[in-house]
Order: sequence, then structure tokens, then C-alpha cells
Amino acid sequence: MGDLGEFGPYELRELIGRGGAGEVYEAYDRESTRVVALKVLSPEHADDPQYRARFRREAMLAARLRDPHVVPIHRYGEIDGRLYLDMRLVEGVDLEQMLAREGPLPPDRAVALVGQVAGALSAAHSDGLVHRDVKPSNVLVTTGHDGEDFAYLADFGITRSTGPSSTGLTRGMIVGTADYVAPEQCRNESEARSDVYALACVLFRCLTGSVPYPGRDLPAVLSAHLWEQPPLVSERAPHLGTRFDDVVREAMAKDPAERTSTAVEFARQARAAAVTWRADAGRSGPAPGSDGVVGPARASGAPAPTSRLPVPDEPVPSGGSTGASPRSGDPVLPGGSSVAGPVSGDRVPAGHGPGGVAGPVPGRPAPGRPGAGRPGSHPDDPLPGSAFPDGSGGTAPSRSPGRRGTGRRRRTVGVAAVAALLVLAGVVVAVTWDRGPAAAAPGQAPPVSTALPRVVNTLALPGRPETVAVGLDGTRAYATTSDPTAPALHVIDTVANREVRSVPLPGVPRFVAVSPATGNVYVSYNDRASDRLMLAGYDVRLEKIVKLVPTGQREDRKTGQTWLFVMAISPDGKRVYVPHHDASVVSVVDTDRNAPVAQIPMPRNPHSVAIAPDERRAWVTAHASGEVDVIDLRSNTFVTSIPIAPGASPHDVDVSGDGAQVQVANFDAATVSWVDVATNRVAGTIPIGGKPQSIVFAPDGRRSYVVDNQGSRVVTIDSATHGVTGSVPVARGASMIALSPDGTRAYVASRESGTITTLLTAS
Repeated sequence: MGDLGEFGPYELRELIGRGGAGEVYEAYDRESTRVVALKVLSPEHADDPQYRARFRREAMLAARLRDPHVVPIHRYGEIDGRLYLDMRLVEGVDLEQMLAREGPLPPDRAVALVGQVAGALSAAHSDGLVHRDVKPSNVLVTTGHDGEDFAYLADFGITRSTGPSSTGLTRGMIVGTADYVAPEQCRNESEARSDVYALACVLFRCLTGSVPYPGRDLPAVLSAHLWEQPPLVSERAPHLGTRFDDVVREAMAKDPAERTSTAVEFARQARAAAVTWRADAGRSGPAPGSDGVVGPARASGAPAPTSRLPVPDEPVPSGGSTGASPRSGDPVLPGGSSVAGPVSGDRVPAGHGPGGVAGPVPGRPAPGRPGAGRPGSHPDDPLPGSAFPDGSGGTAPSRSPGRRGTGRRRRTVGVAAVAALLVLAGVVVAVTWDRGPAAAAPGQAPPVSTALPRVVNTLALPGRPETVAVGLDGTRAYATTSDPTAPALHVIDTVANREVRSVPLPGVPRFVAVSPATGNVYVSYNDRASDRLMLAGYDVRLEKIVKLVPTGQREDRKTGQTWLFVMAISPDGKRVYVPHHDASVVSVVDTDRNAPVAQIPMPRNPHSVAIAPDERRAWVTAHASGEVDVIDLRSNTFVTSIPIAPGASPHDVDVSGDGAQVQVANFDAATVSWVDVATNRVAGTIPIGGKPQSIVFAPDGRRSYVVDNQGSRVVTIDSATHGVTGSVPVARGASMIALSPDGTRAYVASRESGTITTLLTAS
């Protein structure tokens, strides 16, 4: 089976995915003359009599479902000692991909899709089956004959019979996906209302763009499903009002007896809420579904989704590429994730599907940091050196160096499913951690950056926002405003796109950065009372300024300018490198001592700092002298200067994640230069136009994004060809760009228009 050929009556056309349990092919069935998705299990499974019997029993149960919104199973069996499953191959995308690409869905469309899934679940429940893994990636969306969304519920592979003779589970094991798992599944007590709970989580995700319990690690998410009250839709999506709050909360009740009784009833209530919301908002149009379950879903003129559902377990490269990109018109593989291997060793928990058992696949840790505090915080992560009641400071383990987002350098990130084993509520839990985007395991590819980003939100802020950074888990962004009458740090909920806090500052702020170690925030500012240039430390857990740290430099009293510019923070959070333009030094501030420990003399006018991934060097733009300077971070000394061009005004700098390339935004030359880090020479220049003011690499390193201050746009550069691939208009006076740690969102501060613009930058 290693190369493409024949398998019984099937011609194997393309290997779609490979996992521990077997392989998935696009195949042509000569007997039925149709193209199918063919799952072929590994030989060892056929050698296990108990597994073979379980495979046949569960395949039979899943195959007998006839609802139009269930991915059909054509046949199953054994050929040449290999178990196989023959299913329909569907064209479209999965709902997870759709949400990643488009963000939250309009209520009518979300309710219609969820209603169709409810119909599929109703059919399964009537036949005595519980799906047990309802989630967006198991909802395949294609285009119906009427041009509207048509949803299939895929992967009934871990269904469980509810009949008295059911033996579908090994004692003490449960299966599901953490973000959508019902509380009783953590106690090995799944039932039909467990699917209702999961479907409510899916609707919550569709409406708000967020899972119910985001920004945590796996044990914390399971604990939240067990004990925490369900969140309100209105808290994450205020523009929807409160119409959906009770509908979702009732369906997510901890006690199944208090939960909405059926999936169809939940869909009916959701439809009623959408109708009321539309009426309240003065909207017109047909109701989302004529019978409360199935109905029109896509807004008029919306494009039909057509791309292959990626298999999260070792996608096979095509054409020599190291990553598979969605291709228009390709078929969707139903339930692709079930080709993963066994959970523990070769012992396979029963109750998994005929297509294989969810098992260890390349995984990823939880996004941000775990903890009971605010998103992006950790109870053990106060600002180092700050004064707490217990006198503690402390620093978290080392992370990537940073300036924007997670300081400056973004962590390598990705979207993957990982099976985890842990003990919770007295049982062993086999549960899939399938959240993205967030931090990935070492060596795992981040989401592919977008050649042409798309604006998804704009938020107005008071006081002329000029700089922006993003928290560790991506749920918070931080902006500073340069209005001297209202100096403040603004805390933004990026999920709801709203300001949640305005923190007054004791002076006029300049730039903001997030510590890669703790997620805490530093703001440079001018303390007019003492004529000193300072850093303010904001603790994300305590939600307040906890310390004020001198940089060792004084204000330029002649001009009144605050000559602090784009700073960077070391990966361990212990050093902040602050360029002082007028004094021609880079101040090195120790965050444990709360004091400057070095002043690095620079040739002239340092403006922006970017730290190399190996943490040995940093690049510093020299705005007024037309060069980029290199400093040694081990000795805190100047090393060399790299000429750009006279009058170019190098304004900002960033380094790629692999450290191989440095790019410089040249404000007055209307160009971006890229630097060969091995020779410390400019390797080329890219015409941009306008006034390039801010630049940042995508985590995958394939692209960089440049803010043109004059043209009020974001320009995308291809890192391989060093060519411009497109530009996107943003709000007037764009000044700085920051990426979320996973690289899926960019945030642009625009001083003149007083806004923060959110762009979708990766799928």
C-alpha cells in the first residue's frame, strides 16, 4: 500500500492523509463507478479479533444512518487482510476552516448551519447513536442545489450505541474534543444530550468566533466544562445583544437533566432567537430555516466554499511542497481526523470509529499561559521585581524574544489535534485537544500567512492610538494613545473587538511591548514632572500598573519630545532594550532590579530594535543617519553599521523567525531593504511607495507586512521573491502593526483616525 495502485475494486488516485491507524485515499470504485474517500486501516488492526468485531459493528451502525446531512458510508469490510471504509467524498470546507477564514458568522447563517447539524444528530439519536465528537472540523460545508450552505456531519467514527447490549467503550475511557466536550463525558456518561451540549458550543463559536473556554491548557478547559458557568454570547459579541444568551446557556447546562432536551429543540430556540435579533435590529429577509432545522445559510453573493478538508495527521505533500494548501474544487474528506493512531501503545479504546482511533498526532501546548486570571495571564507570573504583598517577583521560563505580539518575535505556532491522557474526576480521559490558532510544538508549521490580508474589524479608541502590541494568547491587545490630555494604555478584547479597560499613565506614552515570558506589558513614557524617560509595568493578572522604572535617560527639554522609540524585550522578560533617539543610546533595563543596567552608545539616532532568535544580536535602525546598527546583547556593545542609503530614514526593523533575514522599513525612501545577516550587508531593496513606517514578519516567515503611513495601507511582501504581493487599505494615518502570536490576525494602530484595525492574515 506504500505506492498508489489497486485495492480490490478500488483504483487509488491520491493519498490524502496518513496516520497511526492507516491511510486515507481518494479512490475510484470500479464497481459503482464513483469517486470515494477510502480509509484503509493498518494490518495490525485486522489481526485483532476484538477490534475487527468492533469495527464491523460500529461501521454497520454508522452506515445505517440515512439523514441527508450525514456523510454517507457506502460500504465497509476487509480486503487482503486490511479493514476499509468507503465513504462519500464531498466538495467544500469544514466549518473550522470557514470560521478561521471568515471569523464569526452572521446569526442567520450560523443558526442555519447548526440547524442542519441538529437534523443529523436527531436522526442518529433516534437510531440509538451518540456522536460524541460534535465540533466545527466535523461539520463539512458545501453548496446545495439552491446555492446555499449545505452541511454534513462527519466522523460518526466514535459513535456509541445507547442500546442495552452496547459494549462500545473500554471501562474508564472517554473520547471527545476538549473545547466541545460535555461535563458528563468527563465522567464516562455520554448520552444524546452530550451532543446537544457540544452543538451549543459550536453555535457559541460560530456567533462569537471564540470557543466557550479559550486561552487555557487542556486540564483547565476540562475543569471549566465541569464546573464553570457557561459564558454569555453577549459578553463575547455585544452587537448580538442578549437574545442568544439563554438559548446557549440552557443547552450548556452542567446537568443533562436541566439541558435542552433535543438537538432539534435547541435548533428551534436558536432560530427563534435569530428571528428576534433580526427584528430588533430592523433587519429584513427570510427566516433562517423554514422548519427550524434546515434553511438558507449564505448571504447573497457569498462565495461557495471549495477546498480540501486537511487531515490533521500527517498531510501528504503535493508537488514537492512541504505544506498542503486548499485547492479550489477539491473534494472534502469526511472525518479525516479519525485516521490517527491508538491513544496509548497498541491498546485501542472501544467506541472509536470504523475509520480508526484518535491517537497521538503532532501536538501543541495550550495557547498563552494557563491560569485562573485574565486571558494571557498566569497566577505565578507577576511582573518581575514588582511589589506584591508577599514580596514575590519571579520570571517564567524562557520564551522567544519579543517586541510586538509576544513582545517582538512570535512563537512558532500551528493548528493541530493532539490526543491527551489525564486523570480527571476519577477516570482516565482520552480527549482530543483540537484548538487553533495557538502555540505549536517545536518543529510544527505555523498557519500559512496570507498574501493579501482582509480587514475584519475596526475599533475606535479615544486619544489617538499610535502603537499596539498583542498578548500571549491573542485574546488581548494593548494600545497607547499619544494625546497629552488623556495619556493611557488601552486594553482591548480582541475576540469581542471592544475596549475593556483604559489605564491612566503618569506621562505621555510612546511605545508598548509585551513580555514573551509573562505576558505583562511595558509602556515607555515621558514623566514631565521629573523630566525622566520611564517604563510603566502593567500586570495583566492584577490589571493595573505595578511599577515605574527609569530608563536612565532624561527628556529633551528644548523640544519637549519623548525620544523613546520601538523597544524590544528579551525572551526571559528580564531585559528591555529601549532606543533613545536624541541621546543616541539604547538603554538596557533590568526588570528584576527595576533599574537600567547599561547604556549602549550608538553612532546616531537609534529608532527601533529587533532581537535575533539566537538572542546574541539585535538590529537597531538609525532613523536620521540612514543605516542599521548591530549590537551584541552578551556584552551590550555596538558591533557594526550597515549602510542603507543617505536620507532613507530607516524607521523600523524585524527579523524572520529562522533568523535568516532582516527587513528594514525606510520611511523617506519609500522602500524596504532586506539584510543578509551573514555578511551584514543590504542584499536588496523593495519599492513600496508612500511612507513605510512599521514592519513585521509572519510567524511562518513566508511574508512580511508593512504599514504605509502616507497611503494608509498594509503592504504584503513575499519573503522568497522579495516582491510585493498586494496591499490593503486601512484607516487613515496608520502608524504601527502587530501580529497575534499565532500569526492569524494583525492589528494596525492609526493615529489620525483614532482606530485599531484588525486584519485576517492567516488561515
